[in-house]
Amino acid sequence: IGNSAFSDATSLTSISIPAGVTSIGYRSFFNTHLTSVTFESGSKLTSIGEDAFLGSRFLTSLTIPASVTIVDEGAFEDNTSLTSVTFESGSKLTSIGDSVFANAESLTSITIPAGVTSLGYAAFYYTPALTSVTFESGSKLTSIGEDAFSGAESLTSITIPAGVTSIGGGAFRT
Repeated sequence: IGNSAFSDATSLTSISIPAGVTSIGYRSFFNTHLTSVTFESGSKLTSIGEDAFLGSRFLTSLTIPASVTIVDEGAFEDNTSLTSVTFESGSKLTSIGDSVFANAESLTSITIPAGVTSLGYAAFYYTPALTSVTFESGSKLTSIGEDAFSGAESLTSITIPAGVTSIGGGAFRT
């Protein structure tokens, strides 16, 4: 799906992404009124581009296909109604980029797939409803970026995986 393909399509409320789509480009669904995004069974999607769903304030839940290896910078930033994000079983995700879920004010919990090695700068910045962060068994996480969970004021407990060697400044500042 090309860059800005559905950008500012405020009448668009739901979309089903065909299984053959391999990438979602820059700002493809920027500032839409999507309430539902589904990926067809057998999805071959590998990347969700920078700011792909930035400002899609009506999206409440999302299941990211197992085939996705990267969720780029700001992909779901300012999705203020997003309460639930699920990564399909067997996720191949290796990186959660900068500000991916920043300002996802309604997000309450997240389970990070085992293959993720890094959480980018401000990945979960200002997620005040976030109460639970779980890392899948066998986590390969090595770095947590600056301000990664800054403003996650409801987060009272977290178990950091043993392989983490770097935690950026302000990572858990409230």
